[in-house]
Amino acid sequence: MPRELEAKHRVESLVPVRTALERLGATMELRCVEWNQIFDTPEGRLKDRRIGLRLRTLDRAETPTGAGVPCISGGATLTFKGPPERSAYKSREEVEVVVNHPAGMVELLGGLGFIRVLGYAKRREHWRLGECHVELDELPQLGCFVEVEGPSEQAIDATRQQCGLTACPLVRESYVGLVSSHLSNLGNLGRELRFDTEPAL
Repeated sequence: MPRELEAKHRVESLVPVRTALERLGATMELRCVEWNQIFDTPEGRLKDRRIGLRLRTLDRAETPTGAGVPCISGGATLTFKGPPERSAYKSREEVEVVVNHPAGMVELLGGLGFIRVLGYAKRREHWRLGECHVELDELPQLGCFVEVEGPSEQAIDATRQQCGLTACPLVRESYVGLVSSHLSNLGNLGRELRFDTEPAL
């Protein structure tokens, strides 16, 4: 089964990392605004097993060749995440499948006994630098993060150093955990975290 291996950093601003990526000749592959829905059983069986089930749709997206011309994506990605493994960085099994009919997938999951337990928006830029993917993320109310995903800890370490991230705090918790804790602290019973205004791509 494919395995996700990544390091996540909390940063004050994405600008220095973006500048470093441009200087290094990295390629920006996609800029988008996501809507992420997390599903579980009413009893929370997936959470108890530390397993994740996510349906991600792109509310808006553009590629460098279409800069300034946002396009609407009608598809989505369904992702299974296995329990976290012991590693210096976040490591877990991950399987993704493309979904052409997101609303139908929500109905299918409901028919199988799953309910949506969390929803959150995210602004993201996908960059490619050598063997690694670098994601520049912004979440409502939570601020900015950078994820570096690669084939090995050595490759991730090299990319972190190139991007000037080694002094930035590492975050082991998933976005699901961060958002869930934040909403719980606010007493938000709607279990949704959205941008107050539509963020620019």
